[in-house]
Amino acid sequence: MGLFSRTSPEAAFWKWFLSVEAELSAAAENPLAPMHQVLKSRLERVHKSLTFEFGPLESGVRELAISADGDRAAFFAVERVVDAKPPLPRWNILRFRARVAEYAELRLQMQGRTIGADDIDFQLLQCTDKKTGERSLGVRIFIEGCPAPHDPEFVHIAFLLLDSALGEYDMETKVGGMEVLPRAGAPEDRCPFSDLVAFFDQAFDELMSENR
Repeated sequence: MGLFSRTSPEAAFWKWFLSVEAELSAAAENPLAPMHQVLKSRLERVHKSLTFEFGPLESGVRELAISADGDRAAFFAVERVVDAKPPLPRWNILRFRARVAEYAELRLQMQGRTIGADDIDFQLLQCTDKKTGERSLGVRIFIEGCPAPHDPEFVHIAFLLLDSALGEYDMETKVGGMEVLPRAGAPEDRCPFSDLVAFFDQAFDELMSENR
């Protein structure tokens, strides 16, 4: 009886990637290039939640983040894909979407208005999972113009900005919850969104120290 070996989905993905490397590099410069959808479809063959994000080109090396698209259950798939990558001298392959260093300068359009860091304040809260006892940080977001607590469109804006600030991995593993509230009437001890990353990292380190 003959022996047959089956190529893993991760290995098949990288074999395809190498065969179209030049096309992918060109597509990175054009968000409307059809190759974007092809790349996403190829990642979805590994896991349905996988997606990607092209990053900057520096010294001839293009950044590419493999993302679980916020699906924590798919984090293992991201790890397996990146662990299986072959040598790629022209690519810097990242696990998950990275933090945006200039997150405080981001501006998002919604309902004919622009929302940025100047329109947002925050508070940090300690959270404890009732089932596991695991501790994390909750983030309370106050947005200028938010008409009511947990307004869906403002929740979407808050998530995008928070995910950009903290990065996909920290957003899904360190944030225990997010509340979105109107800025009007917000408590005085709130902090400007531009300080979020520094405050969050410090608070999380302190929380982990308490758990040891």
